[in-house]
Amino acid sequence: MNLIGCPNCVRCLSALLILGVVLVLVIFGVAYPWHEQNTKYDLAAGRAAERLSRLRGLSDQKLELEKRLQAAKEAAGKAPFYLKAESPALAGAELQSRIKAVVERGGGRVQSSQNLPVQDEGFSTRIGLRVNISSDAKAFSEMLYGLETESPVLFVENLSIRGERMRTNPKQRQSARQDTLNISFDLFGYLWGGLR
Repeated sequence: MNLIGCPNCVRCLSALLILGVVLVLVIFGVAYPWHEQNTKYDLAAGRAAERLSRLRGLSDQKLELEKRLQAAKEAAGKAPFYLKAESPALAGAELQSRIKAVVERGGGRVQSSQNLPVQDEGFSTRIGLRVNISSDAKAFSEMLYGLETESPVLFVENLSIRGERMRTNPKQRQSARQDTLNISFDLFGYLWGGLR
């Protein structure tokens, strides 16, 4: 019997061949993409597990870092650079008493002082005071030096100086004249911590 000449055998072989091609197409069309996607998921799961491990390590350090941050905040708050008051209102009063003491010590006179709006600047609060004083030039330079070099650190802005000649005794026309300066400026200091 001749297999090649048998019409049923050719049909069976062609059916088997078509079935084999369909199986190969199914394997490469479905199974291979599924395997590739599964490999991608495995890689992503591995990266996620590695990241999770790193994040767990960071979360374990969180408590110590929070303690160190709190210690740094407390140390900065105790630094001599900041006003020592507990609130912005008390810090404004501290500034007023400080300017009054410095001006009177220098022989000047505080004509007026006014609190400026408080500004929150993150870890610190800016406390301001607008001041008008009268003094002579030498005493004012000493006052300004004292304000800017003593502790806590203070900043002078918007400085305006006007000169004025005054008689020491108005009844005597020939008396000596005294040069007086009318000085206005904004004085700023910082309170540790944000607005309370």
